[in-house]
Amino acid sequence: MDRLGKDLQKIFLSGKQKFTASAAYNIGLKILDPLEYIHSRGYVHNDIKAQNLLLGFGRQIENYLYLVDFGLVSKWHRGGVHLQYEPDDRKAHDGTIEYTSRDAHIGAHARRSDLETLGYNLVHWMSGELPWMNNLANFEYVHMQKNGFMTEIPAFLVRCFGEDNYPDALEEFLSYVESMDFDTEPNYEKCRNIFKRALHDANCPVDD
Repeated sequence: MDRLGKDLQKIFLSGKQKFTASAAYNIGLKILDPLEYIHSRGYVHNDIKAQNLLLGFGRQIENYLYLVDFGLVSKWHRGGVHLQYEPDDRKAHDGTIEYTSRDAHIGAHARRSDLETLGYNLVHWMSGELPWMNNLANFEYVHMQKNGFMTEIPAFLVRCFGEDNYPDALEEFLSYVESMDFDTEPNYEKCRNIFKRALHDANCPVDD
């Protein structure tokens, strides 16, 4: 295996060191690339988080970003037929609880689940907050909070960023995720354009 550098959690420090909009959106763009590939091969990752995003090690690749840890990967289809949306108690609440998608809370997995998990990470990285962080030991409470806030996305973002201070791009991205059906194929280019447009509006470069 190639040697890799430090993970993003060592920079983020669980919210003590928030990411700038430029850093967060560029990271979001980079994560979409492996997600699109993984999904195209029939799998979902199920555990996107700062600890699983490692920088390269050594000259010329120190700013590369690698998605690692496929311990919770699962298939989203069988024989080309999308799995049904149904509870599976054996897999319920899989993942890192603060970022687990609503699908994963009931043991279901779909491509939209990875995008939802990415959305929670972006909110946390940029605001340093998630409304359910105070009670992560209660999985049902966390699930209930996510169900409520994902139907009121502006209220969710106000809770994390403050009144009239949240990024429009996150509202647009989360609203797109909320609009997806369980078996919807993600529009990856639409998601990329949300982040690229936000970078452009903030006069920030798309930084490879």
